[in-house]
Amino acid sequence: MPDTTHNDLLILTPTARLARAVLAEHAARAIQSGATTWFTPRVLTLSAWQDELRDHYALRARDTRIPISAAQASILWQREVEQQVFIGDPAVADLAESAWRRLHEFDLPLPWEWQGLELTPDAAHFQRWALRFRRVCERAGWIDAWTFARELPDVILRGDVPVPEQIELTGFEQPLTPLAERTLAACVQRGTQVSGKPGTPGATDTQSPVLPLVAVATAEAELQCAADWSRARLAERSDARLAIVVPDLAGRLSDVERILRKTFASQRVLAAPAAPMPWHISLGVPLPAWPLVSDALRLLGLDPDCIPQSDLVHLLHSPFIGGAETERDTRASTAFELLSSTPWALTAREASAALERLGSGDLSERFTRWRVHRAQWPTTARASEWTAFFQETLSTFGYGSGRALDSREFQVLQRWHDLLQEFSGFDVVWQGPVTAQVALEALGGRAARVVFREQNPGAPLEILGVEEAMGARFDAAWLTTLDAESWPPEATRDPFIPLALQRDLPGANSASATAVARRELLALASIAPEVRGSFVRGVESVPHLATRLCTFVSVSEQPVTTADSAAPIERLADDALAPPYPDDHAEGGTRVLELQAACPFRAFAEVRLAARAAEPARPGIDPRLRGKLLHVALERLWHELDSQRGLCALEEDALTARVITVVGDVLAREQARFTWRLTPQAAVIEEERMTGLILTLLARERERSDFTVAGRELKVTMQFGGLTLKGVVDRVDRLADGRRLIIDYKSGRPKTPAWDPTGRMADPQLPAYAVTLAADGIAFATLHVSAVGFSGRASQDLGVVGVTPKSTSAAEGDESWISLTSAWQHHLD
Repeated sequence: MPDTTHNDLLILTPTARLARAVLAEHAARAIQSGATTWFTPRVLTLSAWQDELRDHYALRARDTRIPISAAQASILWQREVEQQVFIGDPAVADLAESAWRRLHEFDLPLPWEWQGLELTPDAAHFQRWALRFRRVCERAGWIDAWTFARELPDVILRGDVPVPEQIELTGFEQPLTPLAERTLAACVQRGTQVSGKPGTPGATDTQSPVLPLVAVATAEAELQCAADWSRARLAERSDARLAIVVPDLAGRLSDVERILRKTFASQRVLAAPAAPMPWHISLGVPLPAWPLVSDALRLLGLDPDCIPQSDLVHLLHSPFIGGAETERDTRASTAFELLSSTPWALTAREASAALERLGSGDLSERFTRWRVHRAQWPTTARASEWTAFFQETLSTFGYGSGRALDSREFQVLQRWHDLLQEFSGFDVVWQGPVTAQVALEALGGRAARVVFREQNPGAPLEILGVEEAMGARFDAAWLTTLDAESWPPEATRDPFIPLALQRDLPGANSASATAVARRELLALASIAPEVRGSFVRGVESVPHLATRLCTFVSVSEQPVTTADSAAPIERLADDALAPPYPDDHAEGGTRVLELQAACPFRAFAEVRLAARAAEPARPGIDPRLRGKLLHVALERLWHELDSQRGLCALEEDALTARVITVVGDVLAREQARFTWRLTPQAAVIEEERMTGLILTLLARERERSDFTVAGRELKVTMQFGGLTLKGVVDRVDRLADGRRLIIDYKSGRPKTPAWDPTGRMADPQLPAYAVTLAADGIAFATLHVSAVGFSGRASQDLGVVGVTPKSTSAAEGDESWISLTSAWQHHLD
């Protein structure tokens, strides 16, 4: 380690993680030596140092060009690429930026210097984009980071930027790029002493690392073995610093997290439920993948004229919005009620009213204030102006002030604020004001390109990719995926750079890819005194081989062991009956009987525990609402018609007009409740559908024997099995001879009534009504596009097509209607 007491020492590292590790190691050594204060050295990544020099140059040099940030350059590249309308993939702009960086890092000829080179179609496209990018920057007087980096050695030699007296290279296991070599050489000419040589000390190009190898059956078993090993090592020595290196960490991130959580879960619970995990993953995820940022983008994207129900429910559950703690329980119940009582989308005014009605007053008030604020948004504005509007929006909702944030969330919040600050700088590269939609898309796109992971809080186990692991130091390490397919990898070339320019680049051919992989393995093998590796041997039909770039002192087969021994099975006494119901009144009406018939546990869960599933609404009319509207329309029609005579007294045209009027009024009332319940177009379609179904049913009613509607939406109280249940009968008809028929409207597909009392009675509703009201018949009145009509049973022929007289029912034999209702009574009790 260098003499860090020197006041003009700069330590350069290849990664930010390693820079933090160097600082932490320096502080630990100072504390160990008994120091209470110490000089903190400057430790930067090579790219951060270049940015620092660029800022100094921009402030003090005579160069009038304005430096633009990497985010601003990305906007320019995206704009140039999007002019090729057939591409339409944001990843193409990322590839173009990567090619631009590679050209500068390796001092390759720039696209306007490619005369005489054979260009692929992709390279020709990139050449045009690069020429336009250069032209735009020159006209505007801008200079991007990589153009400056290419000029930096000359800037240093002219003395336009300061250079340190000493530079220490730490952790550079691969050779420096030509641009980095030129930059350091310029510093040397200015008098800087550069120490630290890239590469593994004592390594040669043909040397192979030596380590023990573990062969496992599957990729998941490999991760489990590594996790079990780390847990056992930490059990032996809790202060040990361990590493698991996963070369393909990006593709296995979710598996790694899942296995580590499972492996360390019981240990964490025993220590303290709120204790941090003893492991940390270096690879980050896109910023919108963090819930805190996802909620911010969701809030900014709300449209006051159309707020999806799913967004509203999500925000009710968000712990990051103001009032989340004080209204936690009420917001949870509000979310449940919203799912069952509101359409798929609401306006801001409707959302505020619904939240207030359901008890979430604080959030309702925030929506009201936001609606006023949102109305002040301009049609177009500059990026900095949109940033102010976005921050005000988040402040209105109390974003970040819900529950207390933990350390990781606080870092995410800080990175989000940095992103907003970065976004405000888009004024420089945007050509005038833009709409809110364009601004939000740009902000979301930029957030998706930012990969973030919180800093290691001091976890003893680190899970790293190859680049992050090289140059680090641990007490022990496990290297995964040491198979021949991964080491060495296939040669890769940049599709946007002419092939002739890539022949000598690292990894561009098989020999170069092998050399790079060998240096990486040597570096990984030296990150700890004890290093072991593993690979997946595959199945017998498709075996995998270990990499030939390592020398393995031993190869062992290791079965997967569980993190904890199996707990003994606990045997409970048979408890077939639930505790007695404390009240004789049960909520849910005959639904209780239906649930009990289908599944007693579900009945207990829904009725006793109130554990009910809430399905989110969908655009259009859902089946429940359609059934409700038909019920309301038929109830109003029979309120006016009163009897079959009243029905038959109307001419066909008059009846049609009456039905259209009633249906239109019912739909209009529903439209008035919620804007997005029924759009005008959907209302027209639904009116035609409902009118046709009702007229078809009324045509069947005309063919019946004379009857009078004796009850509509009749409330009844029932007694079964010691429980008092309440229900609502859709309709009760009284025939001319005094007999009564109970009718239940069904808007779903027609089905055979399940009223057999000898088995599980799946449809106990109408039998329960028949027993309670001593009716002479029960029937479903089906209104569906596939069938319209009646189906049911009765004591005698009641003159209704589809209602089977009891005396002719083959299923029930010769039993009388009285015996059937008695059987229903017994079954329901």
